[in-house]
Amino acid sequence: MVYYYDIHGILRILSNIDPFLLNRILPRIFLRGTINSAVDLRILHQDFRYEERNDKVLYYEGPFKKGVFKAKLLLSSFAENPTDLLFLSPRYRLFHKLRDSLFKLLFEVIEIKLLQRGFCFIHSGCVEKDGKAILFTAPANTGKTSTVLKLTLEREYNFLSDDMTLLGNSNIVYSYPIALTCHAAHLNLLKARKGIARSIKYKSMFSKIPIINKIVSSESKVDILTLIPKRKISQKAKVDKIFFLELGNDCIKQISNEEARRRISLVGQMHRDLLNEAFARYAYYCGMDLWKLIMIRQQLFEQIVYSAETYIVRSRTGRFAEMIFESGLI
Repeated sequence: MVYYYDIHGILRILSNIDPFLLNRILPRIFLRGTINSAVDLRILHQDFRYEERNDKVLYYEGPFKKGVFKAKLLLSSFAENPTDLLFLSPRYRLFHKLRDSLFKLLFEVIEIKLLQRGFCFIHSGCVEKDGKAILFTAPANTGKTSTVLKLTLEREYNFLSDDMTLLGNSNIVYSYPIALTCHAAHLNLLKARKGIARSIKYKSMFSKIPIINKIVSSESKVDILTLIPKRKISQKAKVDKIFFLELGNDCIKQISNEEARRRISLVGQMHRDLLNEAFARYAYYCGMDLWKLIMIRQQLFEQIVYSAETYIVRSRTGRFAEMIFESGLI
């Protein structure tokens, strides 16, 4: 079975991967019965033949050439439409799972296709009210998800994203509601969703047991539509304020655009590496100007920090949402 995704009319993807599994990098909310325009990217799990050996594709082949453990991957030219990412995975075939490294590669491929159209991801959570977007950015496990959920579930704000936000020109951000990563710190927020809270609680307990913690994650991936009604998910908004979240003594202070630029350049590109060895090799032989695409991303980052109010918010207890709301800044 094939599935079609339409990301805000910007990028159209065809895939035969289970949408619930792919939901951690490609939101199910973009699923369509079919699409009328040409597909830009195809992500397909299938066996395939690749005879020609050259450096103008990204190709990988595992040690087993036959049988159930045979593995291989091929990424065709980004200059083509559609770009094909074909792979054969024993893990997916036998256990219906994908390696984290493959998820990362898929996400990076999606971003390159977006950059070719003048869009990029920014590592941030985002809420919206009255057409104004508020971005929260920070390294992982600082408090982005909790802050976004508190403002969405307890205040009159609409949800755009919790970990990755899609950024375009004119300081417009678009929703990108991938599955939320929830853990024990989110239990109080999710107590009304008993099934989800129970799952997180048990995973947290089992992950503390030696040996079992090697196979049981303390985190749960939660589809945003199980927490927030679709009507509360905004499509896009213009960036008004950016808050950099940090752990430390409680305080809020405004920072200069230049300081915000320095910070966004680092934290905004977390969780993906477009200059990894595989892409660098591919770009070298295929003539793709990878650095130009990265500069497009940097320009988009700089546009929003120079047009928005920018603040640092520090808290030792993760009260970022409460502090910002009590300050009157939102």
